[in-house]
Amino acid sequence: MNYDKMANVKKRNGSQQPYDPEKVKASIKKAIIDAGETLEDKKELIEKTAKDVGDEMQEKGLQTTEDIRKKVNEALEAAGSKASEAWKKFDERYKKG
Repeated sequence: MNYDKMANVKKRNGSQQPYDPEKVKASIKKAIIDAGETLEDKKELIEKTAKDVGDEMQEKGLQTTEDIRKKVNEALEAAGSKASEAWKKFDERYKKG
């Protein structure tokens, strides 16, 4: 998918930046590793989740980082991945920061 004309992501501080699927993939990979799962086993989940978020960005336009985090967590939960719990813990720490 071409994300050149992708809607921007609205950051918590109000700034905006273009959607970067690699950032989504990196955060999912961290959660998978923290959960003790292997990246190879979850490769399809990582790719599909980043694509789904990108597709939604193109469809709906501007999304917040909160919207993206929620979408990723929903995908991890739906897949039955242990990474969902690791993601929630990361998300809780991030929100406090």
